[in-house]
Amino acid sequence: MEDLLHKLNKLTLKSVNRLPRSSYEELESFVEQRQAICEEISQEYNKIGKLNAEQKALLTSILAYDEVILNRMHRLKTEASDWLERKQHIRTQQNAYHSVQAGESYFIDWKK
Repeated sequence: MEDLLHKLNKLTLKSVNRLPRSSYEELESFVEQRQAICEEISQEYNKIGKLNAEQKALLTSILAYDEVILNRMHRLKTEASDWLERKQHIRTQQNAYHSVQAGESYFIDWKK
């Protein structure tokens, strides 16, 4: 259990240090690794049934970084949403300029 908590702590600190430069792929990888470690911790906890004071303190310090990580994820989500919105706006404008005119009207140029 101790090794798993230290592994989770190391992974969390590494990710938090890179957080300002992290892409969504890196955060996705972090979340997957963290989930796997948390599942192992859960299995160990079910076998043992308790945590000592040091393990509780380590777990508390790990959980303290959750808000920072979630804020970065939210910023990335907002950036992606803004990008999609801009792309849709551009597409709408382009469609207005490139739309096919209806064949129901004619323009006749009379020579004088």
